[in-house]
Amino acid sequence: MAETFGTFLRAALERREMTLRAYALAIGLGKSHSFAYRVAKGQAAPPLKDLDRWAEPLALSAKDRRRFELLAGVANSPAVVREWFEKARQ
Repeated sequence: MAETFGTFLRAALERREMTLRAYALAIGLGKSHSFAYRVAKGQAAPPLKDLDRWAEPLALSAKDRRRFELLAGVANSPAVVREWFEKARQ
């Protein structure tokens, strides 16, 4: 399975032993974690203007932070760009 922002986010949360609800609270989404859930499932893209806030609770290494930002950019790209990205990675 190809890595997406959602798969990366879910793996990072698992490494931190953090629930999606706790993560949503940590990034300021309040008690409702529905948007974070949709992002983690690939049904929505993370807000690029809030990437710093979304990355902070994950305590990412510099390498993982660059991957987090790249995958967020891809998630916010048009479908044709996402398809090209996937083909380029194969």
